[in-house]
Amino acid sequence: MWTGICAIVLIASIVQGKPRTDVTVSGISAGGSMATQLHLAFSSEISGCGVVAGPPYYCAQGTMMTAIGACMKGPATSVSSNTLQNKLKSYVSSGSADPIANVKNDPVYIFTGQKDGTVIPGVVKVNEQIYSALGANIKTKYDLAANHGFPTENFGGKCDVLYSANYINNCNFNLAYDMLNHIFGGSLVQPPSGTTVPLTGQLITFDQAAFMNPQAVVRSESRATDIFSLWSSWMQTTMALYNPLNYLP
Repeated sequence: MWTGICAIVLIASIVQGKPRTDVTVSGISAGGSMATQLHLAFSSEISGCGVVAGPPYYCAQGTMMTAIGACMKGPATSVSSNTLQNKLKSYVSSGSADPIANVKNDPVYIFTGQKDGTVIPGVVKVNEQIYSALGANIKTKYDLAANHGFPTENFGGKCDVLYSANYINNCNFNLAYDMLNHIFGGSLVQPPSGTTVPLTGQLITFDQAAFMNPQAVVRSESRATDIFSLWSSWMQTTMALYNPLNYLP
């Protein structure tokens, strides 16, 4: 599953009479990997992270063969959490990433399905090792017999089968609620099973093609050009942003 989904969630609320915004990031598969990259790089701005069936921070280490090899199929012992943490520290020291102290107590949710053969559970669990070392507030869900996909309560393919039509698995489990409830402090109300909650706000779409093949890339740099070419085949040209309460202007 190369076309991962990564979502940035903005929540507006009133706390002690003042508007408050929380920015969190979550994703599935490659999007789960992207979520942890964003969180750890911009931890002064991103306050929580959800990783669904995704490999850990800097897992590929700049190598495509590692990305499609050890970061998916393992073995997990070949993905060293110490190596990945040391790389993060080097980025922090150079000013390329925010201070790791920001991550302490940040809510982090990690999910991997027991039947996942695409990104094996052992690799996904390295996320927990890294975030534990950083003092994050972690909740894990490892006991569901799910294949590679996003578990829902009542929609999608069979839970333990790889459902490549949309990578959504009917597992009688509301992962979206469980994850966001942890990320936002445990105060969310879960809709009763079988009910439909009308959505408010709007779905905003925009063209992201310009970001997949930046003009700044020098064409003689064949490796960079090849990477952008791959991005264009893996990613949709249209990005969608859900604005739940018409919060954005």
